Amino acid sequence: MNVREQTSKSTGGRRSATHAARHRLERLVALYVDRCSRNRTAARVSELAQFLRTNRSYLSRVAPTVLGRPLRVALLDQQLFIAERLLRETADPIAEVAVLSAFGTPSTFYRSFRKAFACSPKEYRRRVTNCE
Repeated sequence: MNVREQTSKSTGGRRSATHAARHRLERLVALYVDRCSRNRTAARVSELAQFLRTNRSYLSRVAPTVLGRPLRVALLDQQLFIAERLLRETADPIAEVAVLSAFGTPSTFYRSFRKAFACSPKEYRRRVTNCE
């Protein structure tokens, strides 16, 4: 086996380990946001660290390496994923969607949603339900 093959094998091992770690952390973030949704509480990085039984500063330092983005962004992405699904699949009031998406306040939800989707939650729901 030459050096290139050895390097390729060792790099592949690191890639798969990193991929597995990313997958695990993304799944844990999803579980945490789901728990917040069921408890009707806001998702917070500090509480996620408690949920994972780890130090917040350590988690915030390690997450960008594992996820490729800051932990708060990973939380927000998961919250917006849930909000988008709820807007498509339910007729729940938008304020309720905000709570069920683990946002602290409806205004935080509206601001985050508009920034991510370039429209309000109401406009998004209207567009998506008219297409179907």
